[in-house]
Amino acid sequence: MFKNFVKAEVEKEETESDEIGHHCPEGCLCEESDTLFCNNIELTKIPSYWPTHFHKIILRNTSLTTLHKNSFRKFRKLEELRIEESFQLDVIDKYAFKGLQKLRVLSLSKNPNLSQIYKATFSGIGNENSLKIYIKNNKLQVIHGYAFKNVNNLRELSIEDECITFSKHSLSSISILDFLSIQGACKIDSETFLNTTRVHNLHISSSNLNFTKKTFNGLSHVNHILIQNNQIGKISEDTFAGSSTIGNLQIQTNKIFEIESRAFASTENLGTVIISQNTINSALKTPECVLNDAQRFIFTDNTIFCGCSMKWIKYHSDRSILKENFCGREEAFKALIYYEPRGCPTDDLEQTSSTTTTILPPPFQVQDQDYMAEYFPVSFSPLTFFLNLKLLSLNLFLLLLLR
Repeated sequence: MFKNFVKAEVEKEETESDEIGHHCPEGCLCEESDTLFCNNIELTKIPSYWPTHFHKIILRNTSLTTLHKNSFRKFRKLEELRIEESFQLDVIDKYAFKGLQKLRVLSLSKNPNLSQIYKATFSGIGNENSLKIYIKNNKLQVIHGYAFKNVNNLRELSIEDECITFSKHSLSSISILDFLSIQGACKIDSETFLNTTRVHNLHISSSNLNFTKKTFNGLSHVNHILIQNNQIGKISEDTFAGSSTIGNLQIQTNKIFEIESRAFASTENLGTVIISQNTINSALKTPECVLNDAQRFIFTDNTIFCGCSMKWIKYHSDRSILKENFCGREEAFKALIYYEPRGCPTDDLEQTSSTTTTILPPPFQVQDQDYMAEYFPVSFSPLTFFLNLKLLSLNLFLLLLLR
């Protein structure tokens, strides 16, 4: 009963607002009847008296400092909302965009004081159609946990800035997302993507960051993860641990300082891993640096620092890895198959490998050697053979005489 009353009051307010006429608010332009364009006007909040029939609203260079909760709840026909170049805007409250069920495009760009996105900022939109969200060039520093909690049916989520920290759970609990694009990340915490599922493409580029342990934990059902054109300090152990059902993981054209052991391990139901055209400035210390559970693994055209800790590569069974990847400048960019460690201390791996290349393979050759040694002395020669044969004949002759 109470809900019906509230709904009736809201509809009454909208009707009264529209009855004022489809007039254009003062200081704004309405070149098309369903489009509101407000540029360089004084606003402390979104006015309640504005007509609500608009399908598109562009707010540019306004004096807004805060977008309050339910700021746009009356604009039930709104399909596109752009807030641009609002130099004083620094806070967007939780549920600021709640109830915009017809929304298709939401853009926040070039708002230089917008440094943080808080919990539940984008929750409650309730969009009926695929929604595109663009957050670009705002001097954004931090996206806090659960900023997109329970946001569903996104056609695209694009986040781009100079240095963004993605806090734990900041991109969690999103369902059905076609394209997720991140540019300018400085840090992505562990479990950033927890419980986010059904993502078609996840693209991380133009970032300078480390991938920490369990960065992708809880991310599931992703068609393609592309990590491209980044400056990566470290890909840590278990970076991808806890993620599941990943079609393709592609790491390409990055500058990487270090890849730790088991960085790509512990992913369930992993299709293809492609690591290509990267510059890796530290030696891969063990074979486990590229260990993964993929059904198909391609490691090609990478340039790797060939130091002493890369000695294991000489004994790697996959010859294609040795032929298709290269040392760095320190070894004149030669293919790994031609790499010969020099001046390195001998370790157990090298001793073991050296031994296995000199001993005869078991079991038959060793047995044959023992058999031969039993019947023939080490100094065996044709002369000794003749003398032994003569001695044997003499013994037989004496034996016959005794009989």
